[in-house]
Order: sequence, then C-alpha cells, then structure tokens
Amino acid sequence: MKLFFKSRQKKGEKKKIFFAGVCCTNFIQFRPIYEILKHDQRIEIFFSGMYQSKDRPRELYKPFGIDKKFIIREKFAKLSKFDIYISPDYHMVDNSYSSTIQFFHTTSFRNFSVSQEARKFDQIFLIGPYMKRKFIEAGIFAAEDPRLKEVGMPQTDSLLDNIDTGLSKRLGLDENLPTILYAPVWAPIESFLEDVQKTLKALTTLKANLLLKLHDKFYYQQVNKIRWREYLDSILKENKNVQLINDFDIIPYMRISDLLVSDVSAVVHQFSILDKPIVCMKIDVDQFNKYWPSLDRQAYLNRAVVEANHGEALKEAVLGELANPERLSQKRLAMNQEYFYNIGSSAKCAVSQIYQLLSLGDTDESKTFISKKELVS
Repeated sequence: MKLFFKSRQKKGEKKKIFFAGVCCTNFIQFRPIYEILKHDQRIEIFFSGMYQSKDRPRELYKPFGIDKKFIIREKFAKLSKFDIYISPDYHMVDNSYSSTIQFFHTTSFRNFSVSQEARKFDQIFLIGPYMKRKFIEAGIFAAEDPRLKEVGMPQTDSLLDNIDTGLSKRLGLDENLPTILYAPVWAPIESFLEDVQKTLKALTTLKANLLLKLHDKFYYQQVNKIRWREYLDSILKENKNVQLINDFDIIPYMRISDLLVSDVSAVVHQFSILDKPIVCMKIDVDQFNKYWPSLDRQAYLNRAVVEANHGEALKEAVLGELANPERLSQKRLAMNQEYFYNIGSSAKCAVSQIYQLLSLGDTDESKTFISKKELVS
C-alpha cells in the first residue's frame, strides 16, 4: 500500500485532492463539487474518513460507487502527499498538505462549526453571512482575513432546479394530497425524543403524504432508549400514506414537499430556499442549550417558521400554513439570504476556489453546472 502511494507521487502528472469525512452525509455535501472535478483529467480525488468512529472508509463511501482504488485508510493517507485536503472535520488537518480547506457540514444557529480549530485551515468555505459573522464575533477570524471565502452550500444548489425527476411517482405519492416532510434533529434529551413520537403520531392522522427523514443518530441503539427502527416499522405498517426516507440526501425530498415540519435542525434553513412553509415543534431551549452551549437564542427566535406544540396544535399549524403558504414568504427570503451565499451556484464557486489553489485554469466541464437529474437518479 505504501509503495502504491509513493509511485503515484513520482508521476507528478496529476493534482491530488484528498477528501475526508466522518459520515455519509459529508460526502453528500461534497458530491456537487466532486461531480464537476471528476471529469478533469488533470485531477485525482482520493477519499478517506472514519466510519462509525473506525478507520473503515470503504464502508463510508460504498453507497456512492466510489472506485476502491481511490479510497484510502487514514493510517495510509497520513503517509501520502496531497495538493489539497478538504474536510468538514478537524482531526486530520495537522498532516502535511500543500493547501487545506474547511468545508462545513452545515450551518445552524447551534454554531458547533464555529471553532478555533478552523484557524488551522488555509481556506474557510463559509456557507453564509451568519456563519461569517459568528466567526468574527468569536474573535477567531478578522473580517478581512483572506482565508474566509464566501462560497455557500453546494448541496442546496439543486433546490432551485425545476427538472421533474419522477421521484413523486416512484414513491407512489397521491398527487391529490399535500406532501409533508418531517425531519427532526436528534438530541440526547429524553423528553424531546418522546415529543418526536407525539409529533409523528399527530402527523400520521393528516390527509397528506408524509415523508420521514430522521437524523442518523436515531438509529444508534447505544444512545437511544427507544428502538426507533421497530417503532418506525409499526408506523409504516399502520399508515399507508407514510414513507421512510433511507437516502442520505434529503434535498430531492425537500423539492417534492409542500411543507416541512422540524425543530432546531439545520434543514429549516435549507428548506427556506424553496420559499415553502415551515412548522417547528416547540422545544425547551434551556435543555438544548446544555447540549449545544453555543446555541444562539436570538437567531432561534428570528426564524421564519410557525412554532407549535405537538398534537392538535401542531396539526392546526400545519393546515394553516398549507392554506396560506405565502404568509411568511418575505421572512423566508431574508432567512435564506442570512444563512447562504451563492444560492444555486455555490458548487461553481467552490470549484473556482479549488482551481485557484491548484493553479489550474477552468475546463469546459467545470464551467458546466452539475446535472441535478444525475444527482438524484
């Protein structure tokens, strides 16, 4: 294995990019960039990362069809030379790379991405103005720091695509009913997880198509008293209008939904790009603040959402927003402008920055926007 990497380096023919993730959704966020760069014959892209806290990257990238020869275990990656290191994580940034890019997992008023560790990177691919402001307020970067790059969130680019991928038909959704997407965050708060169950129960009684997209941690038995797989199986058996999303990418399901139900999840900001109504379950902010000490209470209060308790109050809020979907349109526009740069074109922006670091000019492929149909097929 070591000889393989030494021989690759001796060629000196191609620039080498190294991407390291810690979960499958990390690749989903990087994929729009990868879909452009993979066509450039001057570049090779290698992958590594921790799968469920273990050095098993093949399992991490297996769902995405990445060629095994480009997947490297971290212990071997540390012995190799790369031109650029890109990651939403911090644990391998201290290795030797020509350039390093912090590519964030998401943007949220929980602010777990705002860390002093970001200073170790050569470039910071900021998702939006809110994130930039938080880094500056925390004293981590100065406003004029050249490392700060206003890129955006490439995963959200396809939200603005109008191509009908046929996803609704493949799911068998009733076209005469509204489609509701329920995407709760996970938190180690027992009362909150019980409220998730109550919310699910209330939503299943509505005359609507219901799509469920739960955070990965709901399925980690070691941190859950509730056996969510079994619980969800019972929900699906009892309710023919409910679909469980096992896809790692939530974006295609956002596009076919008429309304989002969530809580403090970052999907709220992403969904606002569609300018469709959002209903959020009320939470105990003090409890969540213990879990996320950097939670921004004012940003939480300023969201363009309708808050409701579970049960009948939640159902009334959902029906009310479906009946008047444009009511908070201006606030949603302000929210997505606050959280995202370059909406619809952030992958292009990211690729341009990467080419500058590699001292490469744009190719025809890099100038062509990603086919959203390809990403969801």
